[in-house]
Amino acid sequence: MTQNQQLWSWRSARQIQGKQANNEVSRHSAEARNRLIRMNLSSARRSLIVALSLSFTHFAIAENRGVIDGPDECANVRAEKRSDAGIVTKLKTGEAFTFESKEGDEWCRVTLASKKVGWMQCSCIRLFITKKDWPHGTPPELAGTFGQEYYKVMRRAESGDKGALKKFFAFGEKLDGAGAENHDGVVLRVIHILGDARLAEFLRGQSPAYQAGLEGSFQASLEPDAGVPWESGRGNTAVGLDALYSNSAEYLRRHFPKTWEVLFPRETINWPSPDGRYAIHKWFSEAGDTGEAKVVRAELIEKATGKALLDLTTSDIGKGSWDRDGEVLWAPDSKRFAYLSSDLTAMRAGGLKKQTAVFQLTGQAFGKVELPLAEKSGAEGDAKLSGATLIHDFVEPVGWETPTVLKIARHDYYQTPDKSGSSRDSVRVYDIKATIGADDKATMDTKLVEKESY
Repeated sequence: MTQNQQLWSWRSARQIQGKQANNEVSRHSAEARNRLIRMNLSSARRSLIVALSLSFTHFAIAENRGVIDGPDECANVRAEKRSDAGIVTKLKTGEAFTFESKEGDEWCRVTLASKKVGWMQCSCIRLFITKKDWPHGTPPELAGTFGQEYYKVMRRAESGDKGALKKFFAFGEKLDGAGAENHDGVVLRVIHILGDARLAEFLRGQSPAYQAGLEGSFQASLEPDAGVPWESGRGNTAVGLDALYSNSAEYLRRHFPKTWEVLFPRETINWPSPDGRYAIHKWFSEAGDTGEAKVVRAELIEKATGKALLDLTTSDIGKGSWDRDGEVLWAPDSKRFAYLSSDLTAMRAGGLKKQTAVFQLTGQAFGKVELPLAEKSGAEGDAKLSGATLIHDFVEPVGWETPTVLKIARHDYYQTPDKSGSSRDSVRVYDIKATIGADDKATMDTKLVEKESY
């Protein structure tokens, strides 16, 4: 099994919610999982985001400190965990306090510098992290890989140096295991010190693919397994953030609104062709990342004028959260492109799906290539899949081997119920080579490279 196939298998498992993900992921070590997730996050348009799920990381800083960030009501510190309880005091903007939170609780217990104690809705709290909350030097888990260069780059990144920011975020591509988790925690720290306005400004100057990669990195930094305690000058403690928001996307939306707008626009023009003549224009049903947003229109356009050249809407199933944008891989001669779209919404009929369509310039117009991909990729003749349910079917472009030869990866994941009431998992991975003809038809060379049942 190649590294790409491993990555793909892990990405698939990570994207499935609930029991579907747990069954497949639990068989593998956390270290291997984290390594492959990081590889995914550094890849263009594959990132978003390790599903917008779950709860918050236990990220370690000196104290559980926060500041208010929200409407005027957020300034009220209540005597009890009720919105109509008496007001103990009112906080000022930027006034730091300590807080305690419990998973699943909407209210946090806060203690002010004046020693007054009360309650505040957790959604009002933004983490308060300063440059002082860090020992001098690179964390031990990262020092072996980067030495003190990591610390120096991190410090420059906190100050808004754009070159340092790119280098800092790239560190994650070289890490796995505990090192990767520590880096995720440091990402959380850096983006809070940098602040929303400067982070958004930095992102606006980057390519869509780069933005997508960082989108995943930011949300990974808010995952429950990201970040471990590190020793500061004030002691070695862990902060529980589970109660602040039910998921990382909502925290980013609330406390990094300008960055959110860059990462989750309602309308995008992305994926320019290598010759600069063409691009893809997409509209979504809503801005942001609610998990239900979908592509409502997609077009191939002439980049210089915005003129629509081809309606791609019927070939785009984009829906959900982090992978709704899809991906486009252009052939080097700009005469063909592979068009990936995904519907990873929970409980989707027929299973989670990623599909690839290919388009080709013939004469003066682009048209769709006939791409003969079996719906179940030979599953009908596989005895081990008898009675199985298709959980996901992912068909993704890997790259153009030549201007007319596209490499495709396919990953199918099945579950078969057994007599005990549990289920058996089966994975089928295929390497596919599609040769595009001048007649807008493709010949397919398909190889089964993994066939496992557990």
